[in-house]
Amino acid sequence: MNQNLNQNNRNHREKNLLSLPRERLLGGYHGRLLLILTLGAALAKFAKLVLPPLLPVIAIDLSITPVLAGGALSLLTLTSAFLQYPGGKFSDHLSRKTVLVVSIFFLITGSILLLSAPSYWVFVVGVIIIGACDGLFHIPARSLLSDFYVTKRNRAFGIHLIAIDIAGILAALVAIVAVATWRVVFIPVLFAAIGVLILYHTSSRGHYVFHSVSLEFTSTMKRLFHSRSIRKLIYVNGLFSFVFQGFIGFLPLFLMAYHGFSPAFAAGGFALLFAIGLFVKPLSGELADRFGGALVTMVSLFLIAAGILSLLVFSNFLILFGGIALVAVGQKAFTPPMQSILLDAVSQESSAGDYGAVRTIFFGIGSMGPLYIGIVASILGYEFAFAGFILCMLLGAFMLLKLGTKYNHNSANATP
Repeated sequence: MNQNLNQNNRNHREKNLLSLPRERLLGGYHGRLLLILTLGAALAKFAKLVLPPLLPVIAIDLSITPVLAGGALSLLTLTSAFLQYPGGKFSDHLSRKTVLVVSIFFLITGSILLLSAPSYWVFVVGVIIIGACDGLFHIPARSLLSDFYVTKRNRAFGIHLIAIDIAGILAALVAIVAVATWRVVFIPVLFAAIGVLILYHTSSRGHYVFHSVSLEFTSTMKRLFHSRSIRKLIYVNGLFSFVFQGFIGFLPLFLMAYHGFSPAFAAGGFALLFAIGLFVKPLSGELADRFGGALVTMVSLFLIAAGILSLLVFSNFLILFGGIALVAVGQKAFTPPMQSILLDAVSQESSAGDYGAVRTIFFGIGSMGPLYIGIVASILGYEFAFAGFILCMLLGAFMLLKLGTKYNHNSANATP
């Protein structure tokens, strides 16, 4: 216990030392670490997102059934979800640097296994290790940025989170080019991960700390759900994740089956979701810093609902792409301010652990989105499945409205 308290005190001292008067998004120590962490996040997401479009080729190469191929992806998602909380907990009680470096080692190891996988089971182990990297990396990375930035926190998150969209765009392009040689995809991932590891190790002023840590999962969950506002934030994020996971998972199939799009147009609509994030996320952070995070997130959910509705009502492909763009704007604008809201809401003494626990919960809820739309669409049709998504977004916006102005403030007033 004393050891944990001493480490918490050390983390707080590091936060105070690192919170320099001038918060630089470009250049300086903060800006340099923001760039390195964003590169690391892009690599972790790319390694995860590139697997689904490559799966048909992988299945043929490894001579596996669609069931086994889908099972590998399920393990990827579940591993990432379950390690969100441990990643945050270890980050609080050890150090941000320790967990981040370990997660990058996982990415390197997973890439090596996927490069050389002679069988399905080696492939599965590589996929699980890639999922472990994705689960461990993002919480300490975002918590470290929260330590760094106060007045520019939403803008920092906006820059950092475009890594996901860059990874999604690159994953789609690379999957098309590397159809016949899927293993080659992980060669640049391997070397880039080694580069990020070296850059972060030499640039970070943090320390490596290793000792046993009690996860205290039950007590953490009780503490989180004891707070009415955190409960509502979990529900809102759960609804958002539910819709987001289901929407991106079935958008290409929806465009082909419901509107008769060609596979090329469907792929273009899918890529549009990620491309828009490159511009929207930084702008969302800027608006949230000026007008308040709760307002921006509430408007974002209304935009998603309006975009999904337009996909059901209209059939012109230009209008449909406009609807997809509207959904993308809402989805991408929601994320940066919500990160600040969640980090402000959880306990400052164990912010990364609590933040990881919250993400584990709502990612678990979100994992049911594709299952929901698959069942409802097959029984009642896509119009009923997507109508359910619209209701989810309206309910989420209403819950944010009920929270009032508690989190609708400039992050400059928040303590990291």
